Amino acid sequence: MNSTGTMKAAEVAAQHREQAARTGKAIRRMSETLPSLHAREKLFVWVEKGRVCTSDGPMKGRDIAAVLMNTDSDSESRREVVLPTLRDLRMLVRAFSKARFNTIDERNAVLAARRVLDAALATPWYSTLTVITRGLAARYWAPFEDTDDLYAWARARRSPTPAQWAA
Repeated sequence: MNSTGTMKAAEVAAQHREQAARTGKAIRRMSETLPSLHAREKLFVWVEKGRVCTSDGPMKGRDIAAVLMNTDSDSESRREVVLPTLRDLRMLVRAFSKARFNTIDERNAVLAARRVLDAALATPWYSTLTVITRGLAARYWAPFEDTDDLYAWARARRSPTPAQWAA
């Protein structure tokens, strides 16, 4: 504590992290949920063995790009792209950089989606994309160091599998 009797933000963060580590449970940092995950239909995207997989089955990069670029708030077709970890987001960026396209419109869609993914990497929240581990780290003080470890979050929150969180 400093001379005015107040704690610096870093001191508060260290205290909460230490308390979470001591108890082994995630401690609530904020009470808000991620509203977009409740309001919109979700498209789950992950990378498995170097291949991009989605909850809708096989999709081309340009199709995922179309979902990312659909920011019309009045449209019923607007969906939230949900990725499990930042690692999956980085691998998706890499996959987009290797994407093949046949027309100039497909090229433009893929390049625009790549810019969206780059922005999502740099900012904590993005309106059409949510990373589960990033959202959890914003809501809870983790009892472990690597806040991008989805299975550590599952153990800390006593969930059988991380896949059940999104349901």
